[in-house]
Parts: sequence; structure tokens; C-alpha cells
Amino acid sequence: EVSTVPVDTSTGAVTTTSNITMRIVSLSVAGISQPVGNSCETSTPVSVTVNSEAGFSIVKGGNLSGTYTIPSFANCGLETLLINLTLPGSGNTITLTLGKAKLAG
Repeated sequence: EVSTVPVDTSTGAVTTTSNITMRIVSLSVAGISQPVGNSCETSTPVSVTVNSEAGFSIVKGGNLSGTYTIPSFANCGLETLLINLTLPGSGNTITLTLGKAKLAG
């Protein structure tokens, strides 16, 4: 959920933070499907902050990038321990490419 996206009017730079819940809907280990149920998700929302990169324009678009930390998962049945030993952690990266703005009409 993003409430506002402030734009630095002198540079055109954009910084925004979204809070998302990551959900695992299927899991395979060594090619064998593992049951994770219908509620396997991060125990708290993931806070993802992205900043516009050089050359970004609110009108012409461009790249936004950032890093984020994946928190522990919950409600994954017997696989919760395995998931929490391998997935959570910091230093995950994201890059979004926004296209040219279009006029609504």
C-alpha cells in the first residue's frame, strides 16, 4: 500500500515505501512438493523503500531501486522451520522500471 509518492521538485527524485506481505503458495524441495497450507506468509509486512535512479523523470519514467529485509514466515505447517532457515534476511534488492506517463482520457 502506497499512500503518497513525494517528488523533489528541484531534482525530480522520487522516494517511496510500500509495506507488502509475502506469501508462499507452493514449495518444492529436491523436486518434491511440500505442503505449506493456505496461510504461509511473512509474520510481519516487508517494508520496501525505493529511490529513483539517475535519469529518472516523473513524466518520462525510469528506474527506481532499493533493498529490503525478508522477515520470518509463519503458518507454513511443518515447513516453517525449513523456510525460516533459508529465506529471511537482509540485502535483497528490487528494481522497478516505470514507463512514460500517459494522459487519462
